[in-house]
Amino acid sequence: MSFRCLSSCVCPSTDTVQLTPLVLSCDKHACPSDRELRSTEKHLPGGWGRKARARSDGDVKLAIFDSVRPFALSRWVFQGDRLASRVYQILFFASALMVLAMIPFFLGRVDPARMSFWPRLPWGLLGVFGPIGLFFLWIGMWCYWVKLDHSFVWLKRGWFLVLLFGFWYGSVLYFFFAYLPQVNRRLRADRT
Repeated sequence: MSFRCLSSCVCPSTDTVQLTPLVLSCDKHACPSDRELRSTEKHLPGGWGRKARARSDGDVKLAIFDSVRPFALSRWVFQGDRLASRVYQILFFASALMVLAMIPFFLGRVDPARMSFWPRLPWGLLGVFGPIGLFFLWIGMWCYWVKLDHSFVWLKRGWFLVLLFGFWYGSVLYFFFAYLPQVNRRLRADRT
């Protein structure tokens, strides 16, 4: 069994780093031990989990996608049963209210530039926290639809189209007509 990694070397004439594929076999003499690799592990600057592993002979292996997880935060925030908890139900409700409150602003019916300071302040706060709530609701409803929605097949397909083409307005509809009833049923069943 063998695996590929990238090996780099510095060319003395041009002082550039060249990356070449290196095939290592898994016998005792060709592969360094895990302890040896971990003891000399260094992070490259500015790399999302990009690691450089230096061995005693000066060879550097780059495991570019070793721990690349730009969506790690969303995976942590939207973990399985958290989506069906009372806390997330309240957060999604507040997010849905923010999305609904932003509709007049999106339609151009409200012009904060013509308002004095005090009437403009709530619109400014909504302008700051509204997009955060909007994306929280939108991604959260998609995650719930994928992980926990146990609707009938045709109903789930219909909600897929609503979420896909309705964007955040579709996520508000999904929240009120699919998410809330299912989560309330689940929370009532957990209490008994």
